[in-house]
Amino acid sequence: MLFNLRPPSRDGFCRFVYGLSGILNLLGEILVDLDVARRMSAQLAHRGPYDDGYLSDGPVAFGFRRLSIIDVDGGHQPVHNEDKSVWCMSNGEIYNYVELRTALEGHGHKFYTNGDTETIVHAYEQWGLDFVSHLRGMFAIAIWDSRCRKLILARDRIGKKPLFYSVIDGQIAFASELKALLQWQRLDRTLDMAAIHDYLRFLYIPAPRSIFKRVSKLLPGHMLIADANTAECEVRRYWSFEVSPDDQRTEKQIVDGLRERMEESVRIRLRSDVPLGAFLSGGLDSSAIAALMSREPSFGSPLTFSMGFQDAAFDETHFARMVAQRIGSDHHEEVVEPITPELLQKIVWHLDEPFADSSAIPTYLLCQAARRHVTVALSGDGADELFAGYHHYQTFRRILWFDRIPEEIRRVMHAGMKAGVQRLASNAPAWAERLRQGAKALSISLLPRAERIHVLRQYFDIQSLDTLLKPEFRQAVNGHRLEDELMPALNGTASSDIIEAFLYMDLIVGLPGDMLVKVDRMSMAHGLEVRCPFLDQEVVSFAGSIPSKLKLKKGEGKYVLKQAMADIVPTEILTRRKQGFGVPFGSWLATTFRELVEDCLSPESVERRGLFEVSEVVRLRDLALGLDKGKRDPMLSEYQLWHRIWAVLMLELWCRQFLSESAVCKYEEAASL
Repeated sequence: MLFNLRPPSRDGFCRFVYGLSGILNLLGEILVDLDVARRMSAQLAHRGPYDDGYLSDGPVAFGFRRLSIIDVDGGHQPVHNEDKSVWCMSNGEIYNYVELRTALEGHGHKFYTNGDTETIVHAYEQWGLDFVSHLRGMFAIAIWDSRCRKLILARDRIGKKPLFYSVIDGQIAFASELKALLQWQRLDRTLDMAAIHDYLRFLYIPAPRSIFKRVSKLLPGHMLIADANTAECEVRRYWSFEVSPDDQRTEKQIVDGLRERMEESVRIRLRSDVPLGAFLSGGLDSSAIAALMSREPSFGSPLTFSMGFQDAAFDETHFARMVAQRIGSDHHEEVVEPITPELLQKIVWHLDEPFADSSAIPTYLLCQAARRHVTVALSGDGADELFAGYHHYQTFRRILWFDRIPEEIRRVMHAGMKAGVQRLASNAPAWAERLRQGAKALSISLLPRAERIHVLRQYFDIQSLDTLLKPEFRQAVNGHRLEDELMPALNGTASSDIIEAFLYMDLIVGLPGDMLVKVDRMSMAHGLEVRCPFLDQEVVSFAGSIPSKLKLKKGEGKYVLKQAMADIVPTEILTRRKQGFGVPFGSWLATTFRELVEDCLSPESVERRGLFEVSEVVRLRDLALGLDKGKRDPMLSEYQLWHRIWAVLMLELWCRQFLSESAVCKYEEAASL
């Protein structure tokens, strides 16, 4: 059975957003509760109130919400093959669908739509499970093959589109967002303490874990095959990022090769039947994308969008304006006004899981502003992870310098610096901060090289978490450390270059777990599709072949990218210091969110939640709000302090929305973790 419902837009105009969900009886029985697909799909209404699609076929039911980018009138999903034995839903875009369609028609396949999703159906018919290697784009895919009674789930190579799933009591349920799975009555809502531990350290929950013990995220570059004949589920990898630096090419050959691939990546992402623009922060990455767009003869002047702050320390709009004038774009700017607690809680709902990257707030507002004019926006996401743009890569190189000093001397220096911080904290805070940074760098240098990667990326260290967490929590975590799980992948990289290893971890863990989650959820909240040319598979593969000495050269990050874009991006943009999409934490916590922080992190609230030691949360809260006048933690920077309290706050806000107000966390036995 296939149902087609087209409710009117709630906002007075057509919003085309997309999300997928479904259930399969692994034992093969006919699925009786067909309404569950509707209930799950209803939770994704913000991703697609305009067009619903439902499929019921024996043991399986699909639900879909659609964003119309290609074939606006005829691209209804789920789509099927010629005899309706294969059905497919896809969240995302297949950028090479035109070329794929031509090739598949040459093999005799007949198309009934002009959309990109039908190419997936016929690609699966033609190449079987290898179909995914022919797709170029961002996607989460669900295919039901009624002939062999198999469900195939697949996620794109980098993880731009999300896909959650859970296998419980003979059923597998899946969805684009976790909140849809909450409508599935079999869902086990036991919290995963190891996932919360990861969240507190890194501000997000890395795949394959989710906040719930029995729910997983399909890893990027992986597919899942669920067989209703055997009741078995198999997860297999179909793609991995290869680190294989090629030193045989000249610098010019590498620069020209990168430029060529970036031009083509931007070009194919301009395919759209709806208005299209670009984010423009005034940094190198977004400026390069907007400039490449403006050079496409068939495209014309792009629409560009920037978000600024009233606080000049966080505002980049003058740089964005400079680029817009240079490339002749139709530029739009908005300034972040004071954020209300109500808006923050709306953002928490859209984020779906505990998530404490504060740049989600300006990203939400930027997507909201862009959606007034366009349905698709190109962004510069991914360049930092591919070409060493973050400050921590340069910090890491400086820490490597300490390896020249004997370890015992480093230990003595570290102890001396820590003592100096304590002595100078009150009378000479600027000197104390310099010593604190030096002490931290020395402490990291005492770790094995591979472990330094993870320590530089964390916000709570293991020792601080031991102070924060209740004994029951620590027992449930049972010594879990994310780096122990990631070490096999790190050791399996083709490069022994520690900088490349750092980039590799950020690309396969941090990018899909943090940056791409933020971009997907905040854009989908407004019905905006965001495309990332830097994360095209051809660009990513080429970046893996570039030696790290051309990414981070003499302390300069993204050297090779700057050379590739030197003729189209203003010199002021190429040479400016990276700023990032930060927010004025200090003033927000002390003013806009003060009452919210005091309420959510009151002793009563913390005790009721049952996760943290009340005294430690209150101590951090009072330090962040400036309530303990004259008291400081000299070994903790303001940046770390604000992020720690923000992480605890966002976790509590998530619990209040997704768990009952009075819920006390349910612990698994340590042995089961």
